[in-house]
Amino acid sequence: MTDQSRTTREQLAGRLDHVTRAPSPRTTHPVEFLAARFDAGLARVHYPDGLGGLGLPRAWQGDVDAQLAETGAPLHCTTPPATGSGSAWQRRPL
Repeated sequence: MTDQSRTTREQLAGRLDHVTRAPSPRTTHPVEFLAARFDAGLARVHYPDGLGGLGLPRAWQGDVDAQLAETGAPLHCTTPPATGSGSAWQRRPL
């Protein structure tokens, strides 16, 4: 593992820790938790930053999902955001 990869994994772990502490996945409405997960870039880590992801390798999503499942987090939304279609204005966060 390279130093950059190690740093990125540490940053990812920090985001996972944050999103599972506040709001707690066990006591928060699923929609509110999923919004926090999206905002943290953990919805789909391979999507671009700001669109539910962090621009990381797709292979890392399985680790994220497994760690979130251990905390009782709800399943993610099955409808992906528009990452490759539409204008920048259409893909902006609402």
